[in-house]
Amino acid sequence: MVIKYSKRDHEKYVATNLVKSLKLIYDFERMGDDKNEPDVILKNNSKTIGIEICLTYYDNSDARQEWTLTRGEREFPSTGYEHRYEGTIIDPDNLICSKIQEELEDKCSKKYLGVDESWLCIEARAPLTDRKSLNECMPKLEVPKNSSFKHIWLCYRSPLCDGGGYQVVEIVSELKEESNFSK
Repeated sequence: MVIKYSKRDHEKYVATNLVKSLKLIYDFERMGDDKNEPDVILKNNSKTIGIEICLTYYDNSDARQEWTLTRGEREFPSTGYEHRYEGTIIDPDNLICSKIQEELEDKCSKKYLGVDESWLCIEARAPLTDRKSLNECMPKLEVPKNSSFKHIWLCYRSPLCDGGGYQVVEIVSELKEESNFSK
């Protein structure tokens, strides 16, 4: 049996997990228009936020491998596992850090409309990422000065040695000193 799952479904899932992880209460309003609005629009009593979602992988082939399966274009091997198409990952920590930087440069160069605040959420689809590698990566990241994002978050699946589960790390906040979101 093949279960299909779309990019839009995943964007909503990531946005929902982000606000849940931050212990914020926002209701799903709608999906953005894919032209000049963020991917997911959420609302509470006082404001509307738009969250632009992007995924980072070690390599574009990892994204293709994951999404051809996710979209139901192929079946998972009957062996119960599959090898990475591109083989062994060399220097995974620096590789994912450079991919995060690429996403920062791309997404921060755009302007988003239709919401009170725009946030960026980068989901690292990098199974070898742990807290130590992120602690080494974060100081290297440069957020472009022209960014219109109020908050920029990095989400990832933490290995069990770091507590496991879905983790959220704030890359930047306009109000970082006052923010209770920083982790």
